[in-house]
Amino acid sequence: MITVAVAASGCSGLDLGGFLGSDQKPLAGQREAINTEGGVLAPDPELLAQPNPIPAARTNANWPQAGGNATHALGNLSASRQPKLAWSIDAGTGSSDEGRLTAQPVVANGRIYVLDTQSRVSAFSTARGQKVWSVSLKPKDEEAGGGVGGGLAVEGGRLYVTTTFGELASLDAARGSILWRKRLEVPVRASPTVSGGKIFVAGVNNEVQALSTGDGSSLWKYQGVGEQAARAASTSAAVSGNTVVVPLTTGEILAFDTSSGLSNWGDALSGSTRFSGASVLTDIAGRPVIQDGRVYAIAHAGSMGAFDLRSGEILWNLAVSGTETPWVAGDYLYTVVNKNVLAAISKTKGRPRWSYRLSESGSWAGPIMGNGLLIAASSEGSLVFVSAETGRPVNTLTLGEPTFISPLIAGNTIFVLTDEATLKAFR
Repeated sequence: MITVAVAASGCSGLDLGGFLGSDQKPLAGQREAINTEGGVLAPDPELLAQPNPIPAARTNANWPQAGGNATHALGNLSASRQPKLAWSIDAGTGSSDEGRLTAQPVVANGRIYVLDTQSRVSAFSTARGQKVWSVSLKPKDEEAGGGVGGGLAVEGGRLYVTTTFGELASLDAARGSILWRKRLEVPVRASPTVSGGKIFVAGVNNEVQALSTGDGSSLWKYQGVGEQAARAASTSAAVSGNTVVVPLTTGEILAFDTSSGLSNWGDALSGSTRFSGASVLTDIAGRPVIQDGRVYAIAHAGSMGAFDLRSGEILWNLAVSGTETPWVAGDYLYTVVNKNVLAAISKTKGRPRWSYRLSESGSWAGPIMGNGLLIAASSEGSLVFVSAETGRPVNTLTLGEPTFISPLIAGNTIFVLTDEATLKAFR
C-alpha cells in the first residue's frame, strides 16, 4: 500500500495551503459575475441567439454506479415524456432522527439495488419490483440505530458497498452473499467508484483510498484535511482513463493518477458566494463530471468551474452555488443552483442560457435527462419535467413523499427513491 504525499511539481492551479491545512483560497483568475434576481440567473443574449440542439436519446440498460457511470456523464437517455407509475414498493428503512437516506440506487442486469439507513442492501427486479434478496451489513457490535451515507456500485457481477460504519464490502450481485469485507476505520458517506479493477473511496475525514476489487486490499492512500461540517449527502469520485477526480468536504477537488496515487492537480471551489445560512458548509456534495477532457464541478458555498482534466487549468468559473451533480448533454450543463433554480450553463463559456425557478421553497435533487426533458425530484414530493431546450416545465408528477436523492434512468424506466425508502418506477 502506498501513502501519497502531494506532488508539487507540474500541478496547475494546485493550492498547497489548502492541502496542508491553512486557510483555503478561492479559485485563481477572474470569477465570472452574473446578474441575479432572487437566485435566478440572467440569460446571456449571445447564447439565446444560438440554437440549442439536444443530442438524440440513447437507451442505457444499466445504471451501475452512483451518477450513472464512472465519469458521471451520460447525455440524453431514452425515457417516456409522459410516464406513468409502473410500480411502487417499500425498499427498506428511510430517514429518521437516527439516520439519513442518501445513497442513490444502482441498476444492472434487470435488478435495482438499494442501500437503506440501516446498512441493509436489497435487490429488486426492475420489471415489477419483486424482492430478490436482502442482506444486512451492519456490524454485530453496533447498537440499534441508523446512519448517514454510504453507497453502491456494481461491476462484473459484484456489488460494492460502502457503509456509514466505515466498511467496504463486496457481494455477489446475483445472490447477495458476502465475498469479502474491509474495515476502513472511518465512516464513509461517499459512494464507491469502480474502474480498472480499482475501487475509489473517500471517508468523512477526506482520506482517499484506492482498493483492489479482488480482495479489498489497499493500493494507495491520501490523507486530506478534515472539515468539521459537511452536508448529509453521498457524493463519489469520477474516473476517466488514468485520472480519478475526488471531491472533498473542504470544497477542494483533487486529481490523482489511478495507478500510483500521485497528485496531478487540485483546486478549491469554496469561496465567497453566499445564498443562505447553510452556506457555511464548504463541501462539494455534487459529483464531479468528466467529459471530453474536461472536469465540471460545483460547490455548496463558492462557485461552479470547468477544468482541464490533464493539467487542472481553470477554463472558467461562475459564482453560483449548488449541491447537485451537473448533467452534461450537448453544449450545456444543466444544474440546480441557489437551491431551487434550474439552469442551463454553456460548457465552453460558463454562461447561462436560461434559468427557471422550480419552486419558492424546498430543495431539488437532480436533474437527469430523459428524451430531452430534465427530470428533478423535490423535497416537497413532486417530480418535474422541464424542456432542456426552452427551460420551461412540461409535466409534473406527484410522488407523495419528500425526495432528496436524484432520480435515475435505466431500461427506459425512471426510478425514484423517496426519503421514506419508497422505490417507485415510472415508464
